[in-house]
Amino acid sequence: MKWIPGGMGAVLGLVVGLGMSGSAFEVGAEPLDCRSIKAEENGFTPETGPVPIVPETEFSFSFNETPVFEVDFDVAGNVEFKSLIPDVVHFCPDPPFEACHLTFTDPDGTIPTIVGATIIDAVNTTAISQSDLSFTPDSFTLDTAGSLWSPGGTVQVALSFGAPEDDLCTGDPCFITGTHAIGDCTNLDFGNRQVELQGILDLLPEASMTLSAGGFEMTTTGGIEGAGSCPAVKGGNVQINVDVGDIQIAGTGASDGSAIDLRGAHGGTARLFADGEISGGTCTPLESGAQTTTFCNPGAGAILLGGISECAGDSGELFMASTSVDYAGPVDLTGVLGGSMTVDALGPVTLHEVSGSGPDGGSLAVQTTGEFDAQGALTFGGAFGFIDIIAARIVTNAAMLAGGDGSSIFLKAEEVEVNATIHGTEVEIEGRRGVKLNAAVTSHHPSFGGLIGIEAADGVLEVGSLSATGFLGSIDLEGCRVIVPATSTLQTGPPGTIEIQAKRQMTLNGTFTTGGGNDAEINLIYRDPSLPPDTTGASFDVAPSEFLNTALPACDFDGDGEPDETDNCPTVVNPPIESLAANLVSLQPDSDGDGVGDACDNCSTIFNPRMGSLGTPERQSFQTTTGGQLDDDADGFGNQCDAKFSNAGQVVSGTDLAELFASFNRSREGNDCGVSGTVPCARFDLDNLGQVISGTDITASFGLFNLPPGPHCGDLCESLSLGCTGPGC
Repeated sequence: MKWIPGGMGAVLGLVVGLGMSGSAFEVGAEPLDCRSIKAEENGFTPETGPVPIVPETEFSFSFNETPVFEVDFDVAGNVEFKSLIPDVVHFCPDPPFEACHLTFTDPDGTIPTIVGATIIDAVNTTAISQSDLSFTPDSFTLDTAGSLWSPGGTVQVALSFGAPEDDLCTGDPCFITGTHAIGDCTNLDFGNRQVELQGILDLLPEASMTLSAGGFEMTTTGGIEGAGSCPAVKGGNVQINVDVGDIQIAGTGASDGSAIDLRGAHGGTARLFADGEISGGTCTPLESGAQTTTFCNPGAGAILLGGISECAGDSGELFMASTSVDYAGPVDLTGVLGGSMTVDALGPVTLHEVSGSGPDGGSLAVQTTGEFDAQGALTFGGAFGFIDIIAARIVTNAAMLAGGDGSSIFLKAEEVEVNATIHGTEVEIEGRRGVKLNAAVTSHHPSFGGLIGIEAADGVLEVGSLSATGFLGSIDLEGCRVIVPATSTLQTGPPGTIEIQAKRQMTLNGTFTTGGGNDAEINLIYRDPSLPPDTTGASFDVAPSEFLNTALPACDFDGDGEPDETDNCPTVVNPPIESLAANLVSLQPDSDGDGVGDACDNCSTIFNPRMGSLGTPERQSFQTTTGGQLDDDADGFGNQCDAKFSNAGQVVSGTDLAELFASFNRSREGNDCGVSGTVPCARFDLDNLGQVISGTDITASFGLFNLPPGPHCGDLCESLSLGCTGPGC
């Protein structure tokens, strides 16, 4: 039986003797072979052995070695019986009549229920009527006994089928229990109903299934089984479409305790599309003291699409497209040719464990406008294996491995944070607003050397240990500010090159090793002549060369075209000025005239310049700033508009003033202020004047009495996206 997505309806195919070969027709963009009902001979002998039949294919029956009937099924489920005998023939004029019954049945239960069978035309035949046609839910019979057929006489029968999904479950939500055989090209359309798969959908060999619903959940007892076998049976193909809800997969009911098993001589394909979230596996938060960790069932929700190793199979493909993805279940795409996984999302994407390795490499490609988080190892080894991730923000908390010659890892986002090992022949990381590497990044190629390139063009680049080994291995770092801590080691070659470029500031305290030799180089390039590279405490195996390049572009953290040096709000895009000549950039409105645009001012109506600007002293070690403005309790509200020193109420009250009075005449640098005598005194410094908490601070608090803190720049300040510096952070 074959169901065609897109409303073409059900089409019947048969496994009987072929009079002529047929060709598969397409569902979507892929040719798909159909499973079929089988013919009971009942006295008629197929002209050839049973083989698959597809619509618009003719086949014939023979009786006593003489071709008798030609039978043709079309794409609408209509059947035509045509006499092949050149003379008028009277079938079975005498009893018994059983040999003249043409019965077609579905022993595998793979077709939808037959709900109707009608003779719609009879040409050059007599003694054939509707009463000679009968059907059951899984078969139909044409009784030709006693009928008279002229040469070329035909009888046309129209079959109609019930919805295949109604054979699985009814109601909303729709609960699928038990085990159900699924034939090729099956299209299960549940409309907007919620579907809960508690049982098993068992695909026949190399079958394809599309399931559409308003929401889909696979419980721990559920599964989709479509595995192939050696030497040549491929894994099946599954597509799940959810128009308005989520896809949740936590099954363990398929082979090896998996949720979806489409392994085979060539791994199958799984495509998941959801308007909401795609999630998989089962995870439980575990609290231990102040820390919360997550435990994920290592098997629940597993998707297996690999090639079977015993038959040297290639792997399959997994595609996910949704608003967001949080897949805790393991995904296995291993095979001779490593499999591929593609994720396309509008929101956050979290993957916990994906393996697509093979001698020829596999691939992972993720693109999302949200955050990407790797919570489990992502392994795509083999020659030319690669991992490509493009997101608004990338956080890696588990290893990313693309081993093998020619393998590569490419990460691109506004911000990138690496907390676990990354390895590939070539590694490229771009985080325009910042890159922080808290774990090792390694690269190796014995002939051409490993390649590591990391860029934070308009932000801070802080690296851990980097290793690009092999002949002529290289490390290239570029950022607005580049920091190599004393605990970090950068290693290349031997021999190798290290090149570091900073638009504003370069602080190098680590160890730099190139392997030495004539081809070894360490080049330090900087833009600001007043800020040459700071190499205090650094160790180099070859002397570094310093180059001043004032032509380097200035840092522009918010990417609005106004360099940070002249931008009064460097963290928020400035409004454009419409011009006939060009779209120029303006500065942000600055209501209090303190040189800080309202959109990033932690006191937007009270004058409080950034520390070190407009005559303000530089920040001292005991002081805390957000966005460069004084904010000693680091709550996003600058000191000058924040006299809320207690947790009582929402506005400044007598309780807050009592905290301030208890701090009178105490040093701003101390930690003995407030009623308790344990609060950092800098928090009570409302005017940034003098060395002690004084009467001018108390006078400033009177102007803030009965008012909430602020106003400030809203969500930007509350999230402290301005950046916090100092002991209060």
